[in-house]
Amino acid sequence: MKRNELGLYFKTLRLVRGLTKKEAARLYHISLSYLDLIEDDIKYVSISNDLKCRMSEVYNIRIKENENEIDQLNQLFNQYFNACFYSLKDEISEIYELIQKKKALIKNTLLYPKYLLIEYLHGFYLEIPIEDQEVISNILSKIFMQFESRDLQIYYLYLSMELRNVGQSEHAKNCLETALEYWNDDVIQSLLYSRLSMICSVLGKNFDSLSCALKAKALFEKTNNYIRNARCLNSIGLIYLNLGDYLESINYFNEAISCGKLINDNTITSTSYFNIVIAYLFLDDYSSAIESINKAIDYGYNKTKLYYNTAFAYWKLNQIKESKKWIKDGIYKAADLEKNDVEYKFLKLFEKMLSKPNEEITYLEKIVELTEKKNASQADFLKLYYRELIRKYKANDMYKEALECMEKNAKLYQILK
Repeated sequence: MKRNELGLYFKTLRLVRGLTKKEAARLYHISLSYLDLIEDDIKYVSISNDLKCRMSEVYNIRIKENENEIDQLNQLFNQYFNACFYSLKDEISEIYELIQKKKALIKNTLLYPKYLLIEYLHGFYLEIPIEDQEVISNILSKIFMQFESRDLQIYYLYLSMELRNVGQSEHAKNCLETALEYWNDDVIQSLLYSRLSMICSVLGKNFDSLSCALKAKALFEKTNNYIRNARCLNSIGLIYLNLGDYLESINYFNEAISCGKLINDNTITSTSYFNIVIAYLFLDDYSSAIESINKAIDYGYNKTKLYYNTAFAYWKLNQIKESKKWIKDGIYKAADLEKNDVEYKFLKLFEKMLSKPNEEITYLEKIVELTEKKNASQADFLKLYYRELIRKYKANDMYKEALECMEKNAKLYQILK
């Protein structure tokens, strides 16, 4: 085995077996600082044969015997990778069967984490459309060709992000859940839980997302990671917003704001103020919504959705002139967007609704129809306008339409939960 592989080799075995550095150092009969140098593969640090034997005995392995075994297994893994890259399905299956037969042996080698990655990928690779296989092959290439050059946990994070990017969120979730079983470092676990929370949110599993986010928050606080903790607090607020617990969401947004101000992060501060706006709109507290809008602006928030949500608040307060002003400013802001952009169309519909108050229901229906075509990031606005449309239907004795709209709104809440 190459000198620069020994540290990573024993680090991998330690992590897979669930040993802490302190526990491993005690079993190896060396100091904790010396173990740090070994696992970081510091060039000038020597590892005596006696120490190699002591370390090997902890895991019931023999280094000499494993050298040839690792080379053979690595060749087998490379063959699997090449078969995936060229979409040779028969060869993929055959090589995978050979790898599975050597699973017990692999567990005692440096290649075990790479085997786990193959496990994640193999479960769906043969089932995905042929046009997507090139994308997966590129992922394999990026992971396998650089695998020994960085800490292994980075690849679990990287793989999960790549899988999510190609629409394999469920597999990305499984990847991170398995990774959490093998790494008990607080810093790494905080990142894994944070990433897992995001993926659960994409999958519409908000309770799972909340559970992971709260674990990430506790670890960020423990490790004094103020920047990530501020973002995590904002994410928790968004989860509560999706679950309909608006007061609790405001509490977390306010915590994110305090943390954002502490670290001088205007982005997280302004974003959290804007998210409070959405919560107040659902609570029918339009004056407080406008107050939070002004604070969001003070900290630099200037996205297009600021304009039509502010216009909505003024419209509900029956301040039509002010509402029209915000819509006009929003249209000007969106002037550089393509005319088929959803937000631009949204603003134009709102403008027409304000100009024709007798046709509010018609334009609300068009706004809802347009928002339904938007992605999941518009779910909050869709719920808001569903509710407004239901109120208009009931006020005009259109109970059948109100019932249909209520059913759509209920389904949306169910999806988000």
